[in-house]
Amino acid sequence: EDKNGNKSLSENEYATYKSAEQQKETKRVAKDSAITSKVKSKYLLEKNFKSFDVSVETKEGVVLLSGFVDNESTKARAAQIAVGVKGVKAVKNGIVVKP
Repeated sequence: EDKNGNKSLSENEYATYKSAEQQKETKRVAKDSAITSKVKSKYLLEKNFKSFDVSVETKEGVVLLSGFVDNESTKARAAQIAVGVKGVKAVKNGIVVKP
């Protein structure tokens, strides 16, 4: 943020900008972590997910599901649950159904 309009950043302007960017990144990571935790906790409450072996990762509100399940309906349910979590922008379902 070039506050004095001289088309270059002073050391102080750069430090202020960098600090603000780091705070945004820290907030984003915290939000993503909270989303991941909420999705995982909802899976624990789901009755038919006893043998559920799924990894949940979140980046910028996009949830990536990976791992293995026994059938298509479990795979679809995993995505459905994740979509229902507040803050989720999209779900990428990379779960594989075991033959």
